[in-house]
Amino acid sequence: MKKVCVTGFCATIGSGSLVLSPDQAGPRLIAGTIVPGKKDGIFDIVGIVTFKRGEIFGYDGELPPSLLEDMAPLKEAEASNADTLAAAKLVRDARIEELEALGDGLTEDQQIELNALLAE
Repeated sequence: MKKVCVTGFCATIGSGSLVLSPDQAGPRLIAGTIVPGKKDGIFDIVGIVTFKRGEIFGYDGELPPSLLEDMAPLKEAEASNADTLAAAKLVRDARIEELEALGDGLTEDQQIELNALLAE
């Protein structure tokens, strides 16, 4: 199981298994997009599951290449509950640096993303 943090605007996953916090699992169970898996704390995806920027979760399986630019893998220590906000800030700051390094070469979408990150 890999721990990942969403670094893009959002990430959508349609298959696999997830490790979620109770706060993350509750609404998704009610919406019917996940069901309890065979082990405690693991959920199987049965619909489309969307995560917003900064959310950290465990994912079992290979991430589709289209999602790799919207997520960053985390070390186990970074993914602990106590470090969730710090890890999200590190990922956010790294993305800002990455976008600012492009300078005038930013696409319109990248400029919108950069403005949103700077406004947070």
